[in-house]
Amino acid sequence: MTNDDAKTAFFKRTPVTYNGITYERITQIIYWLDEKNNLHISLTLADKNKNSFIQARVEDVTIYDNQNQGTAFVS
Repeated sequence: MTNDDAKTAFFKRTPVTYNGITYERITQIIYWLDEKNNLHISLTLADKNKNSFIQARVEDVTIYDNQNQGTAFVS
């Protein structure tokens, strides 16, 4: 997923997939710099029950496609 994909999914509250698990939505987009000033983007994902949250690298998350059980689709 790209930064723009993440922002779109965040505002539309679109389900996403990470490590084969579907999460209800992205609840946070986190931008941070490492010691060498490289920009990194992390996403906080909420489970369907909203009882737990996980952080994942943006490039490891895909937009959920219920027709293909979690594979990314191009919009």
